[in-house]
Amino acid sequence: MIRKAVLDSGVMFDALVADLICSDPPVPINYGRLAGCLHESVRPPEAQRRLLEILGSIRIRLTTSHAIGEVNGLTSSRLDLRGPHLSTFWERGTELLTLWNLGERLIEFLDLARREAATFPRAGIVDTGLVQLAFRESCVLITNDERTLALVAWERGVGAICFEKRL
Repeated sequence: MIRKAVLDSGVMFDALVADLICSDPPVPINYGRLAGCLHESVRPPEAQRRLLEILGSIRIRLTTSHAIGEVNGLTSSRLDLRGPHLSTFWERGTELLTLWNLGERLIEFLDLARREAATFPRAGIVDTGLVQLAFRESCVLITNDERTLALVAWERGVGAICFEKRL
């Protein structure tokens, strides 16, 4: 069992969408379109339930304010929800993140840039901040980005769990 973890925006996005798909009672949104926006490893219904079980079992879940903003961007670009459907998505998502007691931390850009600016072109500012948070908190980083984010974490001595490998 994982005691404490930093959640990447991609994993959070997948969890929010999976929670919406698995909701009871169902919400009136096109589930086929929602499932198609998920990372390929969590498109099957059983994988969605497993994702929510694993993330729900973590005692302390953390992320950065910037990653929350990135989740919002993913919601806009991938789901194209509007009006009441977008409200439903965020109402349900807020309930899940509240249930999880998600700890949101600020990684200040200038502080990060002084130490890690060379990593920005490779991993981006948000992902570099997530690695820094996991390092500061002495915990693992959970991601579905093995090609970039997990590699950067491992290079910095931070444990990274690639979610697609765990399901």
